[in-house]
Amino acid sequence: MFDRNSPTRKSIACGVQYVVRGWNDLFENSQSRKVKNLAWVSIPNKHDGKSFRRLIQMPNGAALYCAWVLILQVASKCPTRGVLADGDGPLDADDLAAKTGCPAELFEQAFQVLSSGRIGWLDAEAIDATDSEVGARSPDHYQHAPRPRHCFIAEGN
Repeated sequence: MFDRNSPTRKSIACGVQYVVRGWNDLFENSQSRKVKNLAWVSIPNKHDGKSFRRLIQMPNGAALYCAWVLILQVASKCPTRGVLADGDGPLDADDLAAKTGCPAELFEQAFQVLSSGRIGWLDAEAIDATDSEVGARSPDHYQHAPRPRHCFIAEGN
Protein backbone atom coordinates (compact mmCIF):
# COMPACT_ATOMS: atom_id res chain seq x y z
CA MET A 1 0.00 0.00 0.00
CA PHE A 2 1.11 3.60 -0.37
CA ASP A 3 1.16 6.53 2.03
CA ARG A 4 -1.49 9.07 0.98
CA ASN A 5 0.33 11.77 2.97
CA SER A 6 3.79 11.19 1.49
CA PRO A 7 5.36 14.46 0.26
CA THR A 8 6.79 12.63 -2.79
CA ARG A 9 3.42 11.29 -3.86
CA LYS A 10 1.82 12.89 -6.93
CA SER A 11 -1.64 14.05 -5.95
CA ILE A 12 -4.30 12.26 -7.92
CA ALA A 13 -7.37 12.77 -5.80
CA CYS A 14 -9.67 11.18 -8.30
CA GLY A 15 -8.67 10.65 -11.91
CA VAL A 16 -9.80 8.70 -14.92
CA GLN A 17 -7.73 6.20 -16.81
CA TYR A 18 -9.23 5.03 -20.09
CA VAL A 19 -8.75 1.44 -21.19
CA VAL A 20 -9.65 -0.06 -24.56
CA ARG A 21 -12.20 -2.79 -23.85
CA GLY A 22 -11.19 -6.20 -25.19
CA TRP A 23 -7.75 -4.99 -26.31
CA ASN A 24 -6.04 -8.39 -26.21
CA ASP A 25 -8.82 -10.16 -28.10
CA LEU A 26 -9.59 -7.50 -30.70
CA PHE A 27 -6.41 -5.51 -31.34
CA GLU A 28 -3.60 -7.98 -30.74
CA ASN A 29 -2.70 -10.92 -32.95
CA SER A 30 0.10 -13.48 -33.16
CA GLN A 31 2.35 -11.00 -34.98
CA SER A 32 1.75 -8.03 -32.66
CA ARG A 33 2.43 -10.16 -29.58
CA LYS A 34 5.96 -10.82 -30.89
CA VAL A 35 6.79 -7.09 -31.16
CA LYS A 36 7.72 -4.93 -28.19
CA ASN A 37 7.15 -1.53 -29.87
CA LEU A 38 4.32 -1.55 -32.40
CA ALA A 39 4.41 0.63 -35.50
CA TRP A 40 0.87 -0.45 -36.46
CA VAL A 41 -2.35 -1.69 -34.87
CA SER A 42 -4.74 -4.39 -36.05
CA ILE A 43 -8.28 -3.00 -36.34
CA PRO A 44 -11.36 -5.17 -37.00
CA ASN A 45 -13.18 -4.32 -40.23
CA LYS A 46 -16.67 -5.22 -39.04
CA HIS A 47 -19.07 -2.42 -39.94
CA ASP A 48 -22.39 -4.05 -39.15
CA GLY A 49 -22.12 -4.22 -35.35
CA LYS A 50 -24.56 -2.26 -33.20
CA SER A 51 -21.91 -0.09 -31.58
CA PHE A 52 -20.30 0.89 -34.86
CA ARG A 53 -23.68 1.64 -36.47
CA ARG A 54 -24.77 3.71 -33.46
CA LEU A 55 -21.52 5.68 -33.53
CA ILE A 56 -21.33 6.34 -37.26
CA GLN A 57 -24.97 7.52 -37.39
CA MET A 58 -24.33 10.25 -34.80
CA PRO A 59 -24.11 13.80 -36.19
CA ASN A 60 -20.35 13.81 -35.54
CA GLY A 61 -19.99 10.04 -36.03
CA ALA A 62 -17.28 10.03 -38.69
CA ALA A 63 -15.09 12.40 -36.65
CA LEU A 64 -15.68 10.32 -33.51
CA TYR A 65 -14.64 7.18 -35.40
CA CYS A 66 -11.50 9.01 -36.51
CA ALA A 67 -10.81 9.84 -32.84
CA TRP A 68 -11.35 6.16 -32.00
CA VAL A 69 -8.73 5.05 -34.54
CA LEU A 70 -6.28 7.65 -33.17
CA ILE A 71 -7.00 6.44 -29.62
CA LEU A 72 -6.21 2.88 -30.73
CA GLN A 73 -2.99 3.99 -32.36
CA VAL A 74 -1.84 5.86 -29.25
CA ALA A 75 -2.94 2.97 -26.99
CA SER A 76 -0.85 0.57 -29.07
CA LYS A 77 2.28 2.54 -28.16
CA CYS A 78 1.59 2.91 -24.42
CA PRO A 79 3.70 0.94 -21.91
CA THR A 80 0.70 -1.32 -21.22
CA ARG A 81 -0.95 -1.66 -24.60
CA GLY A 82 -4.62 -0.75 -24.54
CA VAL A 83 -4.29 1.41 -21.40
CA LEU A 84 -4.16 5.14 -22.15
CA ALA A 85 -1.39 5.95 -19.70
CA ASP A 86 2.34 6.60 -19.81
CA GLY A 87 5.04 7.11 -17.20
CA ASP A 88 3.43 10.40 -16.17
CA GLY A 89 0.00 8.85 -15.58
CA PRO A 90 -3.28 8.68 -17.49
CA LEU A 91 -3.51 10.38 -20.88
CA ASP A 92 -6.29 12.95 -21.23
CA ALA A 93 -7.78 14.72 -24.23
CA ASP A 94 -5.04 17.37 -24.23
CA ASP A 95 -2.35 14.67 -24.24
CA LEU A 96 -3.99 12.90 -27.17
CA ALA A 97 -4.33 16.19 -29.04
CA ALA A 98 -0.62 16.89 -28.52
CA LYS A 99 0.30 13.40 -29.75
CA THR A 100 -2.00 13.33 -32.80
CA GLY A 101 -2.78 16.90 -33.84
CA CYS A 102 -6.53 16.20 -33.57
CA PRO A 103 -8.51 18.72 -31.45
CA ALA A 104 -8.78 18.00 -27.73
CA GLU A 105 -12.50 18.82 -27.86
CA LEU A 106 -13.06 15.86 -30.19
CA PHE A 107 -11.23 13.53 -27.79
CA GLU A 108 -13.31 14.86 -24.87
CA GLN A 109 -16.46 14.02 -26.81
CA ALA A 110 -15.02 10.66 -27.89
CA PHE A 111 -14.22 9.72 -24.27
CA GLN A 112 -17.83 10.39 -23.29
CA VAL A 113 -19.39 8.60 -26.26
CA LEU A 114 -16.99 5.64 -26.49
CA SER A 115 -17.24 4.90 -22.76
CA SER A 116 -21.05 5.13 -22.75
CA GLY A 117 -23.19 2.02 -22.39
CA ARG A 118 -24.45 2.43 -25.96
CA ILE A 119 -20.98 2.10 -27.49
CA GLY A 120 -18.80 0.52 -24.78
CA TRP A 121 -15.45 0.56 -26.59
CA LEU A 122 -13.61 2.32 -23.74
CA ASP A 123 -13.72 1.67 -20.02
CA ALA A 124 -13.12 4.61 -17.70
CA GLU A 125 -11.42 3.52 -14.51
CA ALA A 126 -11.59 5.91 -11.57
CA ILE A 127 -8.16 5.96 -9.97
CA ASP A 128 -6.64 7.20 -6.76
CA ALA A 129 -3.08 5.99 -6.95
CA THR A 130 0.57 6.88 -7.02
CA ASP A 131 2.39 7.24 -10.32
CA SER A 132 3.78 3.71 -10.05
CA GLU A 133 0.30 2.20 -9.80
CA VAL A 134 -1.24 4.04 -12.76
CA GLY A 135 -1.47 1.80 -15.82
CA ALA A 136 -0.21 -1.22 -13.89
CA ARG A 137 -3.17 -3.48 -14.58
CA SER A 138 -3.52 -5.53 -17.73
CA PRO A 139 -6.30 -4.61 -20.18
CA ASP A 140 -7.77 -8.07 -19.40
CA HIS A 141 -8.57 -6.80 -15.90
CA TYR A 142 -10.99 -4.26 -17.36
CA GLN A 143 -12.79 -6.44 -19.85
CA HIS A 144 -15.56 -7.45 -17.44
CA ALA A 145 -15.06 -4.85 -14.72
CA PRO A 146 -17.95 -2.51 -13.87
CA ARG A 147 -17.65 0.96 -15.31
CA PRO A 148 -16.81 3.55 -12.67
CA ARG A 149 -18.04 7.13 -12.67
CA HIS A 150 -16.02 9.86 -14.35
CA CYS A 151 -14.05 12.21 -12.13
CA PHE A 152 -11.21 14.65 -12.55
CA ILE A 153 -7.53 14.80 -11.65
CA ALA A 154 -6.79 17.29 -8.90
CA GLU A 155 -4.08 19.88 -9.55
CA GLY A 156 -1.35 20.63 -7.04
CA ASN A 157 0.29 18.56 -4.30
